Amino acid sequence: MAIAVDWSAASVPRRGKDSIWIATSDGDLENPPTRDEATRMLRERLCSSVAERRRVLVGWDFPLGFPDGFPVRLSVRGPLGILRAVAAQLHDGPDNRNDRFAAAARLNRLAGADLFWGAPPGHGVPLTRPPLGLSEFRLCERALRRRGLFPHSPWKLYTAGSCGSQALTGLPRLLSLREDPKLRKVSRLWPQETGFEVPRARPLVVHAEIWPTAIGFDPALHPVRDAAQVLSAVRWMMTANVEGSFRAPPSADLRVARREGWVLAPP
Repeated sequence: MAIAVDWSAASVPRRGKDSIWIATSDGDLENPPTRDEATRMLRERLCSSVAERRRVLVGWDFPLGFPDGFPVRLSVRGPLGILRAVAAQLHDGPDNRNDRFAAAARLNRLAGADLFWGAPPGHGVPLTRPPLGLSEFRLCERALRRRGLFPHSPWKLYTAGSCGSQALTGLPRLLSLREDPKLRKVSRLWPQETGFEVPRARPLVVHAEIWPTAIGFDPALHPVRDAAQVLSAVRWMMTANVEGSFRAPPSADLRVARREGWVLAPP
């Protein structure tokens, strides 16, 4: 089974364009207005799938990691260390009100460097891209750029392509599913926990990062672009050739790539 999730960092409940869309290989398409509702839907779906001993691939459309060196600066360790560090700083209410910009400012202070940037004035983070204390991009983003694709930096929080805000609001939700008492024994984060392979156990829940631009999508599937993207992504995630996308990327430093995370996409 496959689930594709298009995330939103909206500060108010929202449906339609620029909101959360969830597609499944079982044919469901959901548009929950809040992150709380989306997390509840996903938890119910995953618990049901685990009870049926199914293997599930969950693709999240936001960065599941940051450029190498960030965990060291935050003094966290392990494949889930960054997720826990972000979750400790972010406050995200059931009505979508959140303090992601203030959380980013706190993370910058803990890291001792300007890393996250982009916000309305008065939020304590640089308004424009500063000289960064770490790399702007992960190895996976550099690899995508060599292919002629142009992902934004996970440090970017505001305006078009602000995947950093999606990461700050999404990682704590992913962590809550990964650590759920009914799911933790069978859940793994790819490739941070699994390496560049997929365990063969059943039941199994694998959380991976996707980027629909790298997968390609059919706009005819739905009038809302985000919905068409998750519908296309979930179709690709169920194809036989998705297996090859889990393999180690050529010429990459695998230790760094595993720490930073990678984008599951066609080779």
